[in-house]
Amino acid sequence: MQDDLVYERDLNGKLREEVDRFESEKDTLLSKLREEEDLSNQIHRETESVNTNALRKADDLKRLETDHNETQSRLRGLNDQLDRLRNQEVNNRQSKVAMDEQLGDLTNQRNDLIKRMNELSEKYENYVSTMNRERVEIQSSNKQHVKVLVAKLLHQILDENMKRKKKIAFQSI
Repeated sequence: MQDDLVYERDLNGKLREEVDRFESEKDTLLSKLREEEDLSNQIHRETESVNTNALRKADDLKRLETDHNETQSRLRGLNDQLDRLRNQEVNNRQSKVAMDEQLGDLTNQRNDLIKRMNELSEKYENYVSTMNRERVEIQSSNKQHVKVLVAKLLHQILDENMKRKKKIAFQSI
């Protein structure tokens, strides 16, 4: 009878230790889960920030495209005006000096506009290149974060299964 009481007391002590250990493991796993949720929230905030930057750059790109189109339109207008002035020069030899000055001014404006158009084209290409590079980097970063999260979750699940199997093994002993 005394042996049964000692055995029951030892068994109750072991069970109490096992329950305490499981409570501790549960708290640890909950803490890890909170850390994972914080990491996930941080990734979400960073993704939103990058998306906001991408939208801002897209707006900048649209403005550059509008400027580019306006510059091309103005350039076409100036080219048309230059052609008219040249035709007037043929018809109006008497005002040749005045028309040469106007032609020179228009040519300078045209060259300035071509230069500006080339600069805008370079900016446009740089923005497109930057946006594509950032998009690829974001996708790569997101894939890496997903892989890390999946690996951590698999590790936790495997760890929990091993602990359950150990518990069952100890209980069967």
